[in-house]
Order: sequence, then structure tokens, then C-alpha cells
Amino acid sequence: MSRLNKTIESEKELMYFSDLTLLEGYILEAYKKDPENKKLREMSLALGGIRSFVYGLQIDLYVANKIISEYEHNRNKLILERNENY
Repeated sequence: MSRLNKTIESEKELMYFSDLTLLEGYILEAYKKDPENKKLREMSLALGGIRSFVYGLQIDLYVANKIISEYEHNRNKLILERNENY
């Protein structure tokens, strides 16, 4: 992945976490005022689920990129070795 792509992904992740943290703060603030509000509790649980799901996707993407990078490294190494033998 190029440096530009990494920067764009980092900015997207920062925006995601900023937005999620903002929503969680609003929900927490409202929940403190009305702890019996079932909808606020459900919204809080839903945001927690979203956070967990996205974290899982990020881990999957990291692992996939690492596997691709290792594959490309090994492939390039074999090509160089084969070219040196000729």
C-alpha cells in the first residue's frame, strides 16, 4: 500500500473514531440525565456493536495486507534468484 493510501486510510479511521466518540459522548450525556431511557441504552449497545464490527474489519484488512505483502516479497525474491541463475 502506498504512503498516500495509508494516509487516506488513517484519515478515514480518524474521522470514523472521532464521529463515533462524539455520538457516544452525546448518548452518555443524555443517559446520565435519564438513566431509565431504554432507547439510549439500546443506542449505546448498538454503537458498541458497530465499534467491535469495524475493529474486526480493520484487523482482517491488516492481516490481508500483510499476507499480500509477504507473498509479493517472496515472489520478487524468487524472480531475482531465478534471474541470477541465468
